[in-house]
Amino acid sequence: MALMSFRHFLWSPLVPLIYFTVVIPVKIQSLRYGDCNIPIRCGNLTAGYPFWGVDRPSGCGHPDLQIFCENDKPIMKMNDLFYLVLNVDEKARILRIARDDYLGGICSPRFINTTLNPALFKYTNEYQMLTLLYACPNSTSLSGHFTCSFTGTNKKDGYIDIGGKGPEACDAGVNVPFPRSLILPATENRSVLEQAFRDGFQVKWNVNITFCEKCIESQGYCSHDDYFDEAICFCRNGQFSRSEACNISLSNQGSSESPAPGANGRF
Repeated sequence: MALMSFRHFLWSPLVPLIYFTVVIPVKIQSLRYGDCNIPIRCGNLTAGYPFWGVDRPSGCGHPDLQIFCENDKPIMKMNDLFYLVLNVDEKARILRIARDDYLGGICSPRFINTTLNPALFKYTNEYQMLTLLYACPNSTSLSGHFTCSFTGTNKKDGYIDIGGKGPEACDAGVNVPFPRSLILPATENRSVLEQAFRDGFQVKWNVNITFCEKCIESQGYCSHDDYFDEAICFCRNGQFSRSEACNISLSNQGSSESPAPGANGRF
């Protein structure tokens, strides 16, 4: 009887309400007012919401947008690949990243396709996917010939396959985004190909930060609710809102702290 009652409770329409009013506030209130005012600083990079990492707590950004600092270099890990973060344009919501395994050249890749979360990222129009083919038999039908030596095979020929999966005779292929304007020059000049990988590629992140503008203007800071996957405005009086900015007159009560000008970015 008790088991049946508990199961009935789990399906009760009150459960989401209880989660919203009890669990979510506990998570958000574990942050101190001002925690989300701390930007990520690593090397020449400074970033705020929706990113988190380094000195910026996890509750202050999207769970998939962590940046950590390694030897003064900002790094992100996504789908088992590491990326060097070259730039964050918060106003345009554009992230420029470069695959870490291609920074030293094209002959030491991890044979993993560049696959980013499509719900979170969208490639900008300047890029298209191409495939680097490795350990292939010599071919006259493929372009962008290059050579690489690999342990366990005598095949050294590699090629650039534009938009396709490449011949099955090749031992490996890696899909990568590449600037459309440089595809032809890259097939003719290996240095152009490798420099393009060092320059990275751009993606636009799909995290709604419009609400954060009003939040920051009301002297609040944007944190992130992982359960509902949305921004929450964290106000100085400890209150938070997922739909409205802070009430400045109420927020000022009991605190003399105010956000640093321009902190967390102006989106």
